[in-house]
Amino acid sequence: MSHPTMIFTIVGWLLFIATAIALIYVISRARNGEKTRGATPLKKKNHADETGNDLLTYRPAIIAHEIRTPLALIRGAGELLEEGLAGDLTEQQRHFVRTMTTNTQQVIDLTESIITDLKLSRGETLSTELVDVRDIVTSTAREMRRITSTPIHVNAVGGVLNIHANATMLRQVMWNLINNSLHHGDGTSPITISVASTEDGGAQITVEDSGPGITPETQEKMFDAFTSDTTSGQGSGIGLMVSQRIIEAHGGRIMVDSLPECGTVIHVVLPKGK
Repeated sequence: MSHPTMIFTIVGWLLFIATAIALIYVISRARNGEKTRGATPLKKKNHADETGNDLLTYRPAIIAHEIRTPLALIRGAGELLEEGLAGDLTEQQRHFVRTMTTNTQQVIDLTESIITDLKLSRGETLSTELVDVRDIVTSTAREMRRITSTPIHVNAVGGVLNIHANATMLRQVMWNLINNSLHHGDGTSPITISVASTEDGGAQITVEDSGPGITPETQEKMFDAFTSDTTSGQGSGIGLMVSQRIIEAHGGRIMVDSLPECGTVIHVVLPKGK
């Protein structure tokens, strides 16, 4: 099998896995919704039914968790190839490797969002600690630069900006927001991320692109899963939906400011917490 054929086969399987996870996730959410609509709750639960429902609820998270490690290994191998550690690549080979790593990351993003959404849906306690918002933003931007040629600028001057937050979830929010701007941007104009402290000791983060903007109709459904309408046709909408849920779970707000032909700015305001 030639290298290009092998790479596209891998990408095809990744997209198949992503679709399967998304379908299981949707079915699980729908079934859980149906369970809450009954007028009269059962006084005694059948253990087998309860076990079946638990499996249905947790199945997407189990699948997502199990494929996350091999996906990360595939992405890492692709990044090493792209950096030339296994020898020089032609421009065409480099393009194929970039396609592999980019699509692998999209599937990883999907699995992470599904796991987080299920945790929030089950009402699990949000564990927080003092985290430096500026550090999380700058390190996430640094990681994103490895999988895109679009310039990512960060304006995070100042000292440590600590708030009480879940570092993993906050990093996921930043990844999703930057990824969203990459999809909405024109592919060449830079994305600018700014971090500033608020008067009450919290943090404000803005992610700005210079793309064609988002219509008011699209803005209304940006945070709904599977209704994403990006200019590039990419994305499921799960990432933005989960980002909104994460920010709200922290007691914060997320807002979109956009006009056609004027780009898009996403504002995130987080309290200092305790």
